[in-house]
Amino acid sequence: MSKGRAKNNSILLGIIIGVFLLVFLTSLALGVLLSSDLLYRFEIDALHIEAESGLTREIILRNYNAVITFLSPFNNYGFSMPDLVASSGGVNHFNDVKVIVNAVYVAGIICFLLVVFCSMVFSRKMGSKTLVTVSITVFTVPIIMAGAIAIDFDWFFILFHELFFTNDDWIFDAYSDPVITILPAEYFMHCAIVIVVFWLIGSFIYLMMSIKKKNRAKVGPSFVPRY
Repeated sequence: MSKGRAKNNSILLGIIIGVFLLVFLTSLALGVLLSSDLLYRFEIDALHIEAESGLTREIILRNYNAVITFLSPFNNYGFSMPDLVASSGGVNHFNDVKVIVNAVYVAGIICFLLVVFCSMVFSRKMGSKTLVTVSITVFTVPIIMAGAIAIDFDWFFILFHELFFTNDDWIFDAYSDPVITILPAEYFMHCAIVIVVFWLIGSFIYLMMSIKKKNRAKVGPSFVPRY
């Protein structure tokens, strides 16, 4: 590679933008998951939630939507469900979840702005190798996470809660917190897969941008004759 092309690339910049992009895509995927019960409607049948919980589909959806409405950053009401009781520990856990979800949204917005900022300010460094580094950075995390899920999701699920929660309120008793019967671990695994898909899409987009940039550099500037 020529010195001119080397100057148009920065591996470090690619890694930094990749990390920012990961946070933004996580926030975007989470927003999509919590803005609709579309995936959950499928999960009710796929995971046999009616049979496992002993509740009707209507009651399940009504209480699930109460949960995701509570988690919305635009909702300022306390946690409650129309048909299911919740212990004080259960309420505390959902309050903790809401704090984390809102933090992810804020971080996502900030990281999106940082991706745009870095891409504009360091536009001369956004060569094909920088772009492919972004792609690789974003691609690496999904591969590691997918591997952990495939090997032992229960271990991954427990580790996640131990890392992000400072108490044991996330360990629910079905008698005092029947909401756990309509939110099986498999559902969260599928949500994690959706987030991984968003990461992979982001990685693919930057890979295509890198290829396009590289091909354009090979062609070089068009010849304009002077008369």
